[in-house]
Amino acid sequence: MTSETQSENLKLAGLLVAGALLEALYLRMHSLYYLKNHAIAFMVLALGAGIVYLIALYGFDQTQASRASFILLIFGALVFRATLWPMEPTLSDDLQRYRWDAKVQANGWNPYAVAPNDPRLAHLRDHYYEIMPGRETPTIYPPVTEADLSRHLEGVSQSDGVQSAVCSRRCAGAAASCVDVPGRKGSCIPGRRVRVESSRDCGICRSGHNDALRCWAFSVAWRF
Repeated sequence: MTSETQSENLKLAGLLVAGALLEALYLRMHSLYYLKNHAIAFMVLALGAGIVYLIALYGFDQTQASRASFILLIFGALVFRATLWPMEPTLSDDLQRYRWDAKVQANGWNPYAVAPNDPRLAHLRDHYYEIMPGRETPTIYPPVTEADLSRHLEGVSQSDGVQSAVCSRRCAGAAASCVDVPGRKGSCIPGRRVRVESSRDCGICRSGHNDALRCWAFSVAWRF
């Protein structure tokens, strides 16, 4: 075994350790369940995960292209998402408003014209209504966001899994959109940004905020 091969094996071993540590941190987040009640613990875990994540990204950038490194990257992306997928989005109440706006549009109402506490919308209220923010105010989200909410959440306003599925599809889209952007010659796989997007967890599944959509838009704009 040559010294170069030994060096690559050590790098892969280090990446595997980093992945295992990341997974341990995500499992700890999962065990907290209602993250808003454990905000300090969550921030500590998230900071630790971010540090490990950046170190792992640097490690991938220094690793030569191989089937093993590519499999490790994809495996980690899937495992991290599978760990956080079952969690409800407890860091923010915004998701409840997203659902409400989608439901309002599906029933033929204009979310800019009527507030959730309007008596005419009483029949649309469910158990999520009590924890929804801004019940006395019409929606503040821009038209493109409202159209996106109506498209993806109409008819499934009580399913956390659907929002997670939308998020994951966008994460995959963001990664795919930059997979052919050249990275450092000989690095793990073409396109550094695909490593960033593939190995990160989906924040929307925990907070309701759609980071993946912004990442996708940025990665598409980068191509032009």
